[in-house]
Amino acid sequence: MRYAKTNNIGLKAAVGRCGVLLNSDVVIQPGAFATLVRFMDEHPEVAAAGPKLINPDGSIQHCIRSFPGVLPMIFQSLSLHKLFPGNRFTDQYYNTQFDYSRAQPVDSIGTTAFIIRRSTWETYGMLDERFTLAFVDLAYCLMLKQNKQQVYYVPDAVVMHYGNQTINANGFKEIRLLHQALRVFYDCYYAPRHSFMVRALVHLGIRLRQQVKLLEFRFSKEKHVFGGIAINSPNRN
Repeated sequence: MRYAKTNNIGLKAAVGRCGVLLNSDVVIQPGAFATLVRFMDEHPEVAAAGPKLINPDGSIQHCIRSFPGVLPMIFQSLSLHKLFPGNRFTDQYYNTQFDYSRAQPVDSIGTTAFIIRRSTWETYGMLDERFTLAFVDLAYCLMLKQNKQQVYYVPDAVVMHYGNQTINANGFKEIRLLHQALRVFYDCYYAPRHSFMVRALVHLGIRLRQQVKLLEFRFSKEKHVFGGIAINSPNRN
């Protein structure tokens, strides 16, 4: 699945002042598109934005992430949040205290439903095609932040997201692709600033995490490839 490349083809073909990235496993709630376009028109300083995502049961999908530093990256690579739940490094990455009731700037929001101003992609570029699916959103939002561009969360626009049905059905392959993408994300956006020892530790953590995830997927009754930590939602893991 060439998610980044496919979306870039769509952006190149777009003729409007904004482009919308939209996954196939969503149901658009009434007025969501109009709300996002109106928000962008009323806030010309915003480069891109995303709506509130909800699960089929109406609960909120926690789609906001912060850009991890060295320790959060290591914790995420080794899945240490399962051994040390509530640690500040994991809470920082997953934004566990995020207020999903109000519009606000964010580090990163998923591209499940994502509106981008034309001037944004024409000036700063499109999605990073070194990624197939995983980490496309985090990489793009990080690139925008590095260029001092704002990304916003807009709760008045609502999209229901079923979430990763096809991915979870091809779990072993997707787990390997996910960790390849994690390695690419680290190597492209973080490793140049880190020492040899830190790079080696993160690479080792990614390899170990992949093996743990493959074992979990093999023996677990519930087959989930993607997932964060549980935050007031029965559909998170």
